[in-house]
Amino acid sequence: MDLENTVEYNIRDSLISTSMLIALFVGTLFIAHYVFFVEKPEPMVQKVIPRTTLLKHPFAGVCTNCHDISHSHPVALNKHNMNNFTLTFFEKQLLIAGQEVVVPNADILARAPALTREDILPHKFMGVCSNCHSTFKFPASKAYIRKSMITARKPLDPMAVNSDLIARGLSNVQTPMQKFFRVLFGGLAVIMMALNSIFVIIRLLLRRNPEKYSAMFDSKTGFQLHIYSAVALLISFALHIAFSVEGNNFLHITIILLPWLFAIGCILKYRMGKGLSINIRLAHSQQILYCVLLILLVIGHWDKF
Repeated sequence: MDLENTVEYNIRDSLISTSMLIALFVGTLFIAHYVFFVEKPEPMVQKVIPRTTLLKHPFAGVCTNCHDISHSHPVALNKHNMNNFTLTFFEKQLLIAGQEVVVPNADILARAPALTREDILPHKFMGVCSNCHSTFKFPASKAYIRKSMITARKPLDPMAVNSDLIARGLSNVQTPMQKFFRVLFGGLAVIMMALNSIFVIIRLLLRRNPEKYSAMFDSKTGFQLHIYSAVALLISFALHIAFSVEGNNFLHITIILLPWLFAIGCILKYRMGKGLSINIRLAHSQQILYCVLLILLVIGHWDKF
């Protein structure tokens, strides 16, 4: 009876600890938003542009670097509805090439990460950056400002450049080699995560019916596979990020979660936690956070499926 009460207490304690960890994580993000982010940074050049505007020059950093943005709401604008608006021939050419203005919905706003002032345009132009994104407070370097101002004065000629580059505002596009390594390390990360999950499944099966599954699985071998695949997962995950130019808030949270899970695994493996209750809480936290990690990865990559 005492053992049952102890186990029940430990499980309840672990759930409370996990809730506190999640609350701490969410609270950190909440504070960081107000400390490091601002919706409307001070522009370098006071030139007001509406939220429904196209990119008429090569991309030279987030729009608020140079422009003040009007308080008007964006209006959907693309090549399919452009005849409903009074546009110049040049603006119509930009729309035909693939530029557009999108009215952000809840899904877009949830995915849109905060930008630095020196970010590239990793997707085609979809409207003024601040329509969807917040921007970090810290300023761009003086060298970047000089370069971006020169870039902004260059013409963006739809007749001289292919449509994809016009849609992206001549922003840096990944080379075929970079795309290859991004896909390669992303695929390796998926394989390593699948291998890493084998030990978790084995533990669940053994916990449910040890007599039936103890003869079928070798826990020691599964644990070694779990360790090696975790290290390989962390490395391939980091390299996948290094070769990626696109991202969203869901995927950025996984950048924090995976090293956190790896650190918890190291604490459990080398018994750094003092006391059985601490190790139980860490184990339960790891299982919950692992499920959260999988969910975030699926949601973050949903538009790629």
